[in-house]
Amino acid sequence: MNPPPAAMRVLEDKKYDYTIRKLALERYEKIPGKRVIVVQIDGLSYNVLAHCMKKGYCRFMRSLVNDQRYNLNKYNVGIPSTTPSVQASIMYGDNSSIPGFRFVDKKKKKQYSCGNPLTTQALEEMLFSKHKGIVDGGSSYCNQFSGGATRSILTMSTIMKTKRLHRIKETTLWAFLLLNPVSLIRVMHYTFAEFFLEVFESIYYKLKAVFGKKHAHFGFSFPLRRVFMGAIFQELITIGTIVDIKRGVPRIYVNFNGYDDLTHKRGPKTHSVYVALRAIDRRIKRIYERTKGQYEFYILSDHGQVDSVPFRKIEGVEIDAYLRMATQIDAEAFASMYEGRLSLTRAAFNKAAGVVQTLSAPLRWVATGFMRWYSRIIKQERTDFKWGNKEKIFVETSSCLAHVYFNTTTKTMNLSEIKKKYPDLIFNLLKSKAIGLVIGREGKDIHILHRDGSVVIGRKVKKTGRNFLKMYGDEDLLVDQFKYFLSIKNCGDLILFGDYDGQRAVSFVEHYGSHGSAGGEMCEAFFLSKGKYDIEKSINANVINKILRQPAKYTN
Repeated sequence: MNPPPAAMRVLEDKKYDYTIRKLALERYEKIPGKRVIVVQIDGLSYNVLAHCMKKGYCRFMRSLVNDQRYNLNKYNVGIPSTTPSVQASIMYGDNSSIPGFRFVDKKKKKQYSCGNPLTTQALEEMLFSKHKGIVDGGSSYCNQFSGGATRSILTMSTIMKTKRLHRIKETTLWAFLLLNPVSLIRVMHYTFAEFFLEVFESIYYKLKAVFGKKHAHFGFSFPLRRVFMGAIFQELITIGTIVDIKRGVPRIYVNFNGYDDLTHKRGPKTHSVYVALRAIDRRIKRIYERTKGQYEFYILSDHGQVDSVPFRKIEGVEIDAYLRMATQIDAEAFASMYEGRLSLTRAAFNKAAGVVQTLSAPLRWVATGFMRWYSRIIKQERTDFKWGNKEKIFVETSSCLAHVYFNTTTKTMNLSEIKKKYPDLIFNLLKSKAIGLVIGREGKDIHILHRDGSVVIGRKVKKTGRNFLKMYGDEDLLVDQFKYFLSIKNCGDLILFGDYDGQRAVSFVEHYGSHGSAGGEMCEAFFLSKGKYDIEKSINANVINKILRQPAKYTN
C-alpha cells in the first residue's frame, strides 16, 4: 500500500502523540548509552531475502544496502533452528536449556512447550531471571521472550501476566488501531488482500495437489488466521513500535512472524510468501523513517526454512503411531501446527474485549459475535502431558526435529540401553524413508546414525559408510554444532531429524515449509547492519548477542 499523503501523516503523528498523552507514557529525553531497534523477520533465510531484494519484493531493505551502506551478513543459528532457542541466544546469550520448541525435563517429569504462554513465562523466569537481556528497560513486540523489556505486547512469555499496566497499554493500542483512520485504512486494505489471496491460493493448491504437483496446507479457518497474523497483528506491533520511537524508548525488539506462519503452510519460495514479505518490508520502512537517525537499526532473522512434506504422507501414519508399531509400546506425540499462533490470537481477543465494549451497539454486537465464532473455529485439541507409571514413549516435535523420551527412567538413556530394551527400534527408524538421522549417546560419545552409515563424535570423529553429513551442511561446523546441541539440557534419549535430500525435508507435523534441525537454509539466517561481520560459520546465535551488546560504533 502506498504511503499516505503528507496531511494524513500529520494526522497520524497527532494520533501517536495523543496515545502517549492518554497513557501518560514516560518520554525518554536523555539516556546514557545507545538507542537500539532490532527488527526480526521470523523464518526468513539469507538466500530468500537476497532473492527478494533482487526481484523487488524487499525494496526498502535493498535500499539500505545500496544507499545507506548497510551490510547483509549471513550467520548460522546452529541446532536447534527454532525461534525460542535462537531468541534465547540473541536476547540473553544463552540457549543452554532450550533444545527445541517442545521438550521434556525427565528429572521433573514435566513437559515444556513454547507454544504455551504459561510455560514460556515459567521458562523465562526460571532460566533468565539473573540475566540482563538486550531489551532491558525497553519494549518487546510479538516475541517468544521479553528480553527483559518493561513493556511487552503480544509476547508469549508475558501475555498471560495480569498486571494492570500491561492490559491498559495493549487495550489502548487496539483502540488506536480501530479509531485511527490511516491505520484502519491500512488494516482494511491488507485484510481484504490477505483474505482473498488465501481463498484463491486454497483453490489453486488444492487443484495442484489433485494432480500431484504441489502439496500445501489449506483449511476453513486459515484465511481468518492469515488476516490476524498478516494484517491486524503486524499493524498493531508497527503502531506500538512507532509510539515507542516517539517516546525515545532506548531498546525495542519487534518480531514480524507473519512470513514464518505462512511459509509453514505454503513453503519458503512461493509467490504468496513473497507478497507477505513485501508488506513486512513496507512496515519496516515506516519504522525506520520514524527513527530519524536516533537509533542503531538492525534487521535480522532467527532461522530459515526449506520445502518439506509431512511424515504422515510418506509413512501413512504419524510419528507416534510409527513408534508404537516399532516397539509395541504406547507412544504419544505432542505436536500442533497452530499452538503458538493460536495462543497469541486467543490472548489478543481477550485484550481486545475491553475495546469492543466501547463501540456503538451494532458494531459491538458484530465484533463480539465474530470473536466468539472465530474462537470456536480455532479451538485447539489438546492432550495433557502425564508421565505416569505405565511404560510410555513421548515424542516432542519441533517441525522436522523430534526429541524421543522413554519414561522407564528419569536419566538419559544410552544407545546400548535403548537397543537392549527395544531391539527393533533403531532398525525400524533407520529403514524409514521419512527419517534422516537418529542421534543418541553412549557415555560422552555422540552417535549420529544414518541408513547408509554413521558418525561417532568423541575425542575424535569416526565415520563409517557413506559420507552423509555433507548433505546437511559444512561437516566440520556440523560436528561442533552437534557437540553443542547434545550439551543442551533436556535433549531427548533419541533425537530424530526428518529426512533431507538437499531440496526437501520431512516434517513431523503438517508443515510444507520446515526448520528445527539442520540442512539447506534452515540454519542460514541474516543480519542486516551497518557493521560487516565474519559470522557465516557461527556455532549458534550467541554471536548476535555479543554484537548487540557492543558499544555504539555505527549510526544511521
